[in-house]
Amino acid sequence: MSWKFFGPWILLLAGAHLFLGFQAIRHAAPAYDESSHLASGYTYWAHGRYLLNNLYHPPLARLAAALPLLALKPLHFSHHPYWTSLRQYPYAHLFLYENRYPAEKMLHLARGFQFVLWTLVLGSFLFLWTRRVAGPLAAGAALFFHAFSPNILGYGTLITTDFAPTVLFFTHFYCLYRFNENSSKKWSWAGAAAILAGLALGSKFSMAILLPMGVLFFAVLRQWKFLPLYLALALLSLAGLYRFTDFSLYWQGLGYLAGDLERGRSSFLLGNHSTTGWWYYFPVAILVKTPLSLLLSASLGAAICVAGTGREAGGLPRAGTRFQKLILFLPPLLYLLAACSSKVQIGVRHVLPIYPYLFLCAGVGVAALWSHRRYALLVPLLCSWQGISLFRAHPYPLTHFNELAGGPSGGYRILTDSNLDWGQGLQALGDYLRERGSPSILLSYFGTADPHHYGIRYLPTLCVTNIELPGNLPASQKMPELLAVSATNLQGTYYADKGIWEWLRERRPLFRAAHSIFLYDLSRDPEGLKRVGRLLGDFHGGTQRN
Repeated sequence: MSWKFFGPWILLLAGAHLFLGFQAIRHAAPAYDESSHLASGYTYWAHGRYLLNNLYHPPLARLAAALPLLALKPLHFSHHPYWTSLRQYPYAHLFLYENRYPAEKMLHLARGFQFVLWTLVLGSFLFLWTRRVAGPLAAGAALFFHAFSPNILGYGTLITTDFAPTVLFFTHFYCLYRFNENSSKKWSWAGAAAILAGLALGSKFSMAILLPMGVLFFAVLRQWKFLPLYLALALLSLAGLYRFTDFSLYWQGLGYLAGDLERGRSSFLLGNHSTTGWWYYFPVAILVKTPLSLLLSASLGAAICVAGTGREAGGLPRAGTRFQKLILFLPPLLYLLAACSSKVQIGVRHVLPIYPYLFLCAGVGVAALWSHRRYALLVPLLCSWQGISLFRAHPYPLTHFNELAGGPSGGYRILTDSNLDWGQGLQALGDYLRERGSPSILLSYFGTADPHHYGIRYLPTLCVTNIELPGNLPASQKMPELLAVSATNLQGTYYADKGIWEWLRERRPLFRAAHSIFLYDLSRDPEGLKRVGRLLGDFHGGTQRN
């Protein structure tokens, strides 16, 4: 097919994808770690030193997100005690909400810039790789699944350290795929892969798995002479992100991560709690957080890629070499297996790097259906299903769950934390309350956004946060009769007493803010008000996410 068809198709998909992404950006309050990532990245640009929360995350994703703030030149409060004592969450809260610019202006600018940057890079490489594997029709279909992916739109529009490594992981292996194909430019492809490997290492510590995978690649091909270049350029790129002088922080961060993985973290899955995780956590998360149309199309495409039906038979993938098949499946499989062994299991975002491979395989599957007249009608059905699944959660793609989970409204029964409720629903809650005269509420919030900023008059009630949420109601006011509880708190994810809100779980809420914060009316429930009163009496302040 010619570019007369694919040019408009690509522009249409890009436009729809960016429109949906910016809709998500506008409707989400800061997610739990967003202000910290943004403040950390900006202070690195401003001070030339990577100081804030530098052992838990490498700098690249944060630097990229904070880059457009250099044009605004916000205050960085270099003499404030929060900065001098490097208290990351209080400082980040100060940076976002008490700066010379509105919080939304800085947040939306940073979100938009990094989203456009990484999603366009991913879309470009996805099209190129899928086209080489299975032709232009499959490439166009792969772009469709990317454009209407709730996981890409959900996590890619937030300032996190998840989307950048996803893109770099995929593009790195594309370069290695081309290295194996091209006999005349092997040095160029090896060098490009090495630089991307270094950038990936500098975007998230879990990308440390990528370097041994790259070494394995050269070992399998017995291309030993390229290995010194690969390792040297990768480490040089990584050191450059730390401006060379702070390179030791990377190795300290790896050690810190190893300790964190050993300690584990509170997690929720299917009504159960654990601090050591389950081997099946991420398979379940993928199964319920991914549109079924994508899973079905990708399964078909993967089977076709393994079988290798030949281009001459309907324009489907060539059989290819064993290695070409291996590099399509082994990187995401190894990454998924490594994640399944982790004790930190708080979101499908931790396996986001497998999704571009799903898009590629889904494109192959759709092209296969389209090439057989008997099955061609399934293609518009699958595409429509993908769109409907996404729009059930719009404009809150982070909260997407497929039909197996009961959609966005049923997700809280299966998963919590960044799968559904990352604190981003506070803006929707504030909008709803303002439309009803801004009544005061009891607020059990999971997150670090400022409720007062969204016009919420509240009494903090067992909040899970890393900042101070003092509330803003006069002491003389009687206890409010509206109770808002974040889904993560509702399931007791980070409480010692996991059943603390159990009595609320089967009650019908008055309103669900962004599918993630449940608002209950207790005005006709004196027993419920007594329960909350007892909790407030027994529990003072909030708790931090461990």
